[in-house]
This record gives sequence, C-alpha cells and structure tokens, in this order.
Amino acid sequence: MSATYLARDQALRALADALVRLAEGNQIERDWLIEHLATSELSGQSATPGELLEVPEACARLRISKWSLYQLIHQRRIGTVKIGRRRFIPSKEVTRFIDGLAAAGGAL
Repeated sequence: MSATYLARDQALRALADALVRLAEGNQIERDWLIEHLATSELSGQSATPGELLEVPEACARLRISKWSLYQLIHQRRIGTVKIGRRRFIPSKEVTRFIDGLAAAGGAL
C-alpha cells in the first residue's frame, strides 16, 4: 500500500468517525475534527520503524526524483534491501538520511 493511499484511508476514517458522532446526536468540536484530520495526514506520511518503502514511496518521502534516489544509493548514502529483483528502502534509512542532512546543515 502506498503512503498516499494510507493517508487518504486514515482521513476517511476520521471523517467517518465524525459522521457517526453526528448521527448519534453528539456535537463535534471544531478543534477535535482538525486534530483528528491532522493526525491522520501525519500518520499517513510517517512509516513504522521496520517498514520497507518502494522506490517511488522513498522518492515521495524525500521529495526527490528517482534518479536522485539512485544516485544516493550508488553513493552508499542510503542503504537498500533487495528481495528477489525488487529493491526496497527501509524507512529507518530515509529517517537516518534526513537526520544526517539536518545535522550537516541541509546540504546534499
């Protein structure tokens, strides 16, 4: 499942929860709804620690092109895992790379 699909699914669940509350006659506070939608959007973008990302997902998370990601892999700045013919990027590698950028002042 892609990160976009997960984010959309979680946002729809938050809206469904709000509709159920309304159908039961409960009031919904604006802040509650905003908090639940914001939480669903953020959780759709974050990966679980052991999650393996496909190349397009890692590119989306880093907001770089496929070519740039393969350059980083070739330079051994991001580690990968191959399963059969498929290449995956552990989410912890993406997080480690981003943390390293922040420590280095954001330069690639």
